[in-house]
Amino acid sequence: MARYALKVVPGDWEVEMPLPFTEAEYHRDHETVEPGMHVAIYQDEPVNGMVSAGQVNLAFIHLDEWAVRNLGDLPKLHPEARYLLPLQIGFRRAGPGIMPRERVREILNDPEFPRPGESWLPITYEQYQELIAGWV
Repeated sequence: MARYALKVVPGDWEVEMPLPFTEAEYHRDHETVEPGMHVAIYQDEPVNGMVSAGQVNLAFIHLDEWAVRNLGDLPKLHPEARYLLPLQIGFRRAGPGIMPRERVREILNDPEFPRPGESWLPITYEQYQELIAGWV
């Protein structure tokens, strides 16, 4: 299983939030997620760039279970999110420090990134290192 991934988050996502997954995304991608894996975070419109990176530290949590687990107030989320993936954030960038979409496309060798419906992409160690270059 890949130990590295890239997650595309909506434009209203904030770094303190867990990663949002729709029902369909969860069912398609949850088996590729494991504790300890590293995740590069790309924020969609209006940011269009790499904004953060972190490490998976818990399993997915369904929205209905958030309060039961006493995890505090539920942050404002994308309306279609049904599952949350908590991360321990290691790096964050803003403004000119954000890696632009064009550079992410080069690293992934995908001129169409981000593709509709693909918000979780297993990536290689080398790709992950390029995506967080200069952050460590």
